[in-house]
Amino acid sequence: MIFVPPTPGGELLSRLKKREAEISGKSGMRIKFIERGSIKLKHRLSKADPFPSAECSKALCPLCKKTPFSEPNRFGKFWTKCNTLSVGYRIICKNCQNAGKLSSYEGETGRPGRVRLIEHINGLRKKNSDSALQKHHILHHPSEQPTFEFKITKTFSDPLTRQANEAVRIANLPPESLINGKSEFHHPPINRLQIHHNNPSSSRPHH
Repeated sequence: MIFVPPTPGGELLSRLKKREAEISGKSGMRIKFIERGSIKLKHRLSKADPFPSAECSKALCPLCKKTPFSEPNRFGKFWTKCNTLSVGYRIICKNCQNAGKLSSYEGETGRPGRVRLIEHINGLRKKNSDSALQKHHILHHPSEQPTFEFKITKTFSDPLTRQANEAVRIANLPPESLINGKSEFHHPPINRLQIHHNNPSSSRPHH
């Protein structure tokens, strides 16, 4: 089963179904395509919560409050409420950024973003040797106060898309810019499906 994004008149879905019908007889494998629902106009023009609370009550929440290791980031353009479930997140080392370098931890969680980020804060607070942030600090900034910027990058409706997004973010950064442990560098490859027209005069693939 493959989910495809909505297109005007369902054109992409129709092309995929047509091509699948052509090749299924040879491969013996059937693929079901389902078109995802598009975003309704009313959801773009309105907010479900027009009066969000000023901040959460968690003293160590790095999205809402200043902590010994971070500055609050809650007024950013793409700020997401800290108790949102199923999110991707990014942690940027401010010490590296001040030196003109990028060092980033790319992560995801099905729990509230605040819960996972507080775990990262606790790893720094307790100087946990298993913490990727603590390892980065000891290796690169042992004489400085560790300071990080915490961001929620996106929200997701299913685990597979959330994990694939994290894998793409990790793959798009050079290893020297990643704070993630090396075991997280080698995610399964994100395969791409190419649909070719039968018209011999056109050799351009369509994704």
